[in-house]
Amino acid sequence: MKRRVIDVTARLYKATSSAEHARSESEGTAQFVEDDVSNKMSLEEMRARIEKTAGFPGFVVLQQKQRRIQGEIPADKLYELAVTLKNTLGFEHLSAISCVDWIEEGRFELVYHFWNYEQGILVQAKISIDRENPSQPTITDLWQPAKFFERDIHEMFGVDFPGNEDLSKYILSDWQGPPPMRKDFHTREFAHSQYHFKDYEPEWDDKVQGGYHSNHAVPDAEAQEVIMPGRKAHASSDRWWKEAQHE
Repeated sequence: MKRRVIDVTARLYKATSSAEHARSESEGTAQFVEDDVSNKMSLEEMRARIEKTAGFPGFVVLQQKQRRIQGEIPADKLYELAVTLKNTLGFEHLSAISCVDWIEEGRFELVYHFWNYEQGILVQAKISIDRENPSQPTITDLWQPAKFFERDIHEMFGVDFPGNEDLSKYILSDWQGPPPMRKDFHTREFAHSQYHFKDYEPEWDDKVQGGYHSNHAVPDAEAQEVIMPGRKAHASSDRWWKEAQHE
């Protein structure tokens, strides 16, 4: 009986000690988090560190908002900036790479989104590349998610990323046309050059102003009467066609 009492007492002591130890660790962690928060850098301090540590007077800050620094840098300096952000300044996460087609300026703009969660700061680095022969070295050796982002931009805009081992089609696996997100891609022209379906080219299309292949378009209101007599005219002939399909 005494042996059992001793065993139970020992177990209670052990459980109590473990709870106290866990509480102590928890309090220590909480204190660490508080200290960490108090040591967070301001955007100005982070901006200064980027320019000083990376040696980039070429990193031009365009905009500063809460938790975000947006800047631009020459395309040939992007990789060097990315290495510094990750290995020196704690930007451990690449959340996105986006692409913008500035067709009138003859360039693509790539925007890299880097996160430092410890500091709660996002850096958006913009670069410009030639639109006629778009190419930018990969950063897949720094961040694995870059593989998908670069692959997607290659598929939709035709940008090449030397060093990325897989730029195969991902979404448009059967696509035979040009990159569809470029601003000089014309959906209707491509559709008519590739597909020849009677339902796709209805006879009443000739009567709609702005129709696919109309050379003798009539005013919208008159065309509306031909398509759906008695209906009130809509602003878009495309909407007429959609509604007509559900009649």
